[in-house]
Amino acid sequence: MRPANPVPELARSLLCLLRDLNLTSSRVAIAANRSVQIDGCLSLGWPSASPLCYRLRTCDGRERVLRIELVGEALSLCVADRSGRPDGEALSVPLAFDARDRGSLTARAIGARITASGAGVRDAEHFLRRAVRGAFRSRRG
Repeated sequence: MRPANPVPELARSLLCLLRDLNLTSSRVAIAANRSVQIDGCLSLGWPSASPLCYRLRTCDGRERVLRIELVGEALSLCVADRSGRPDGEALSVPLAFDARDRGSLTARAIGARITASGAGVRDAEHFLRRAVRGAFRSRRG
């Protein structure tokens, strides 16, 4: 039996899935003529109370970090430098659970959806790409 509000539990499961998959990818378009590469998870020993961090590499070779943190029923997305200093404001992305849509966890602010159970690598990568794009929308410069 599912709790009345499964969002926090499912969001923690999503973050654990992203950690465990340690995703890398080719370029992710973040703006016209701008992209970054996802170079893996920096939080492999991650405790669930800390932000999940993914290494990003810009076209000019600079390293950035995507920080994903669960805050209540929302994800907080932020791009930071390697020392942890944010490049801009964190983007708060409210999450919703839709039992009618195969039990999807939806993040409308970034146009992402993932099934609550049985999500695969492709699904997780799609969600992460949307998170990267969303985080860069709130970035300075």
